[in-house]
Amino acid sequence: MLTINGNCMDLARNTTLLPEQLSKVQELESHYEKLFKQYPTSYETIDAYMQLYGAAEVLFQRNFSSDDNDLQQFRSVINKGDHLVLRENWHKVYVPYMSMIDRLQELFKQPNNTRVEDTTMDKKPKVFISHSSEDKKLVKEIVGLFEFIGVKGKENLLCSSVDGYRIPLGTDFADCLREQFAKYNLFVVFVHTNSYYLSPICLNEMGAAWAVRSEYYSILSPDFDYYDMKGVVNNREIALKLGTEDCSSRLNELKNNLVRFFGLPQPDQERWEDLKKDFIDKISGRKLNEVKLIEKGDGKTNNSITTETDYLYSLSSQFRLHRVEEGLYQFQLDIKFAALEDVYFKDVFLCNENGFVEMDMANAEGNVLHLIRGIKSNVLDIQTIKSELFDETIDNVYKKMSFYIEDHRIQKNALETMSFHSPIYLKRESDGYDDLPETEWYVRVTYNISGVLEIPLNPNMI
Repeated sequence: MLTINGNCMDLARNTTLLPEQLSKVQELESHYEKLFKQYPTSYETIDAYMQLYGAAEVLFQRNFSSDDNDLQQFRSVINKGDHLVLRENWHKVYVPYMSMIDRLQELFKQPNNTRVEDTTMDKKPKVFISHSSEDKKLVKEIVGLFEFIGVKGKENLLCSSVDGYRIPLGTDFADCLREQFAKYNLFVVFVHTNSYYLSPICLNEMGAAWAVRSEYYSILSPDFDYYDMKGVVNNREIALKLGTEDCSSRLNELKNNLVRFFGLPQPDQERWEDLKKDFIDKISGRKLNEVKLIEKGDGKTNNSITTETDYLYSLSSQFRLHRVEEGLYQFQLDIKFAALEDVYFKDVFLCNENGFVEMDMANAEGNVLHLIRGIKSNVLDIQTIKSELFDETIDNVYKKMSFYIEDHRIQKNALETMSFHSPIYLKRESDGYDDLPETEWYVRVTYNISGVLEIPLNPNMI
């Protein structure tokens, strides 16, 4: 054990890899700073910050004791919110961040610092499936394959969405993840989906695995393309895309990697081929089966169907309103769509039959507000935006990241969550402003040639 500034560090864990890990974290820092200067509000910049923070946190956790003052300051921030919140967090942690970087560099420079061999091989191997909880059905199928290969039991597999492999109740997930990286030789399986890149936790996991040089493998869902891969694990990496012609051979490759990693015997080939075929058939139709349940009317949707040819459904919606002052509200609307066929959007309207919008307001007609542009969900959170900065923040983010509804398309059998933000200026009367209606809100979506979807909303005042 070596003591630096009164804090103990276990050199046997990390001195061999320390220079490379430091270099990777500093590379992530440089990448984030470059993006922030060019595109401060972009989703890619937010991704870069989350990966930098996750990688640095794991590096520091592995090298400093939990009561280290710099480490405690670094871990004191809550990384939730828009680019302004995250930038403020970075300013708060930058001093302890640089302090720990400098201390690690000094440690490695010491002439009496004996280099020891990497002890990764002394750690017990384990698979960690990094995924979004939105994709638990897909992940459950993947776990089934792994169990057949021989990767099963809590000591060999961690997957937070599948029974038997979850973290214990009451355990902090971030603390658990840091412990896993320190205790085990992790083989990380990234499940790339649209939901994955909307999760700050997932981006933290990606940055951490990359920084500590964990072995990893990427799996792409059928509705997620290679060019959508972002961050340190990107489309330059070899990956398994489900639903493609080489999916079967890539699954064989993944199986062989796991067999090698754990030192397992090869599973029965005939049974493996049967299970693999069943898996591919299930996954290829995963989203179609999911939305067909909705078509039969299982009570889970909040939309009304008007014709037999409707192809677009709403799986969930959230309508949040914030009162700024008399006559002025701000809102965020999130809708998760499912498409049975290719859907080409035409218009999206926020409606209330009672009337609510000042007629002079752009894109408004008394009881209708025309939502012309949208963004990916979770890019902005209305609860983290200061009221006086709302218009400026929305304008900046939408300039960089929004899409025009009339140009937007959802592919067949795909799911997608969209967000909309806008102020609402209420109608002015001689004795003041009209009250904002409390009920009878809905969204009207038109698409393709004659498709119409109406989604009832329950406003949530924040």
